[in-house]
Amino acid sequence: MTAATVLAILLVSCLARGAAGQSQSPRPGRQAAISLNGRDTFEAYCAPCHGRRGAGNGPVASSLTTRPSDLRRLKSVRGVFPREELVSFIDGSRRAITAHGTVGMPIWGEIFMQLDPPDARVRRRLENVVDYLESLQQ
Repeated sequence: MTAATVLAILLVSCLARGAAGQSQSPRPGRQAAISLNGRDTFEAYCAPCHGRRGAGNGPVASSLTTRPSDLRRLKSVRGVFPREELVSFIDGSRRAITAHGTVGMPIWGEIFMQLDPPDARVRRRLENVVDYLESLQQ
């Protein structure tokens, strides 16, 4: 993924956050880039499409070809929360997942690697997002 693509994705995320009337820290881009907190990462990168509560109703959801998933119901599909599958799916760069990059969802592992290169920090960021997703389950 090119630097221009990453920049475009981040710009859309920031614009969508503003459009949703979400409060922003004085330096939202820097905060999102340095924070490893799952909720911070989710709100900065996932909420524009999936919504702040993960219901699939983010401010840009209606402009997407495929409606974003309701992430609050991941556990109800199989009866267990699919932790490792989600980490791999969101990461996208460690496995060949055709949904990422082809139907609109970015390959977040590559983006996070460009923001904060140590692989261990990328893995921690992904795991923290999945922890946050687990807290949203209904």
